[in-house]
Amino acid sequence: MWVSIYLFMWSFFFFFFFVSYFVNLYFNTNLGFSSSSSFTKVKLFW
Repeated sequence: MWVSIYLFMWSFFFFFFFVSYFVNLYFNTNLGFSSSSSFTKVKLFW
């Protein structure tokens, strides 16, 4: 039971990290935004 909760927490964390990373790359390549703004949002969220 606890192992499944632990794995779910880690999978959610890595999923959120990769989604924010690829969204960051997408905005950097297409719109030229600086990566610092989205990373500060991720830091504020956590």
